[in-house]
Amino acid sequence: MQTDVEERLDIIRHKLKFIEAAQRPKVRLLRSLFPQVLLDDSSLQEIVEWAGGRPSQVAEADLLIIVTTEPMNQLLGILPDQLKQPEWINTPAVQNNRVYVVDGQHFLPSGSDDGMAEDAELLAEIINPTQFIYGYNGDGWMQFDLS
Repeated sequence: MQTDVEERLDIIRHKLKFIEAAQRPKVRLLRSLFPQVLLDDSSLQEIVEWAGGRPSQVAEADLLIIVTTEPMNQLLGILPDQLKQPEWINTPAVQNNRVYVVDGQHFLPSGSDDGMAEDAELLAEIINPTQFIYGYNGDGWMQFDLS
């Protein structure tokens, strides 16, 4: 890894070092809801952990992060109906309004070391919004408001 990438990841690790693993939110990455396509790539799971989350199953997830290669606005039009389905409506993420959409054309997975740092920063900003502000909100990701 390049020095710049290591430094960027170290900043995230340093800010999160006092948050015990059991206290970190459970995160589920998905490619789509219907049909349900999970992102289970081991490198993505590692990035979730670097960003302060714990990979989990859908039913237990505190945060659902949908990484879409479709235009985000297109997905936002169909999400309300999909999230009303029984398999989603009872998840902690949906009940607590913690559903996010990520631009999968530019993030997660990026394939480069520099992209890995960007992915970790983006996820850190989503998972721990009070501790991280990198400026990806609105460009790389957006929260889907269920209210």
